[in-house]
Amino acid sequence: MPIPAARLVALVRYQPGEAVPPNMGRVFALEYAHLGIVPPGLKLVSGGFYAPTEVTPPGLPRIAAIQYASEAEAPRSLKRLAVVGASGGGGGGPVTQPLFEDLFDRADAGVLGTAPTGQTWVAAAGTWGISSSEGACTSDGSGDRCGVGVGVVDGTVEAHLRGQTNTPNWRYLRLVLRAIDGNNYLSLYVLDGILNLEKLDNASPGTLAQVTLAAPLVSGATTRYKAVCVGTSLTISVDDVQVMSHTLVGGDVKYAGVAATSIGAQLQRGGTPTVAARMELVRVTVP
Repeated sequence: MPIPAARLVALVRYQPGEAVPPNMGRVFALEYAHLGIVPPGLKLVSGGFYAPTEVTPPGLPRIAAIQYASEAEAPRSLKRLAVVGASGGGGGGPVTQPLFEDLFDRADAGVLGTAPTGQTWVAAAGTWGISSSEGACTSDGSGDRCGVGVGVVDGTVEAHLRGQTNTPNWRYLRLVLRAIDGNNYLSLYVLDGILNLEKLDNASPGTLAQVTLAAPLVSGATTRYKAVCVGTSLTISVDDVQVMSHTLVGGDVKYAGVAATSIGAQLQRGGTPTVAARMELVRVTVP
């Protein structure tokens, strides 16, 4: 049932089997405004908390439509997700609606298929599909790649990825962005605690920048990548910490051109890895 006086603070989705913190009032959403208590740092989204049959008012296209009274009631396919559409102070700020978003929360399939926002994935190399509500490279070949056209060059690209990210045995996914075609694109990945920004330039690989993180990634844990792409400027965050800024120069400016409108993922593996590489979320938002 709807909570008419409540306001949505954040969407928080949990991985299967993950414990819900004791202070969480709902699995799918936090709501505090009806009590007049909002923890410091949290921002209210304009509008109410709506039940599945209610019509969401204009301007609030992505307000959550489901609430769960206990962890046991939450579907096991729900995954941890960040805040959607936060606005300051509880006033009526705008809700940011993703241009592209895929949580892969659909039935197992031999193809990645079409995202809820309407764009269709393409397996550029190898076989890609849905496995347990996650995107997976089922062919498991190093270098296998998938992509999707999003129609914009500038924007914020986010990806929640899992894998095995330390040598001598690794299996992880690169985040591909600013792709022009299969021989020209940028990619991000972390291996042995080093964030790498690389390019494929007419099929020739090259490194644009590297940054050592404060600590190596934990194999099997979800890593949250964010790339804010504006013209020739790229600002990269890992697990919500900004760690790299890079400006494209010279011939690399082509990755800021009008044709660089696709994103995707590429599998890398070596040795004898034991951890699967998976996509939990891929999203593109624009100002």
